[in-house]
Amino acid sequence: MDSFGCIWRWKDPETQNAVVSVYTLGKDYAVQPGRGKPAIARIRITNIRRQDVREIDAYDARAEGFATWMSFLDTWLLMHDKPMLSKWEHWIKRLEDRPAERYQAWALTFELVR
Repeated sequence: MDSFGCIWRWKDPETQNAVVSVYTLGKDYAVQPGRGKPAIARIRITNIRRQDVREIDAYDARAEGFATWMSFLDTWLLMHDKPMLSKWEHWIKRLEDRPAERYQAWALTFELVR
């Protein structure tokens, strides 16, 4: 699994001209309970990596706020691969055949600053 120094937001998908980094390794960020709401804490990014969400474990699913790995994957499918939901009884076997780009995510590790 590769680590990265930052995640870029792209201005133009065709030219990939970067306009701003979204998250940068070692930088501090405000934790806000909603867009435009005041910060309740600060965190520092300690690692940035790309991850196939089909490979996360139960620990990571709980860290994302889900009770189980299955509930995490249910939510991911609802947001990113709805056709798989209609094939529920066979979805685990078929997940490995799905396009990888639908299952890539940025995984950020951070520490509480204050």
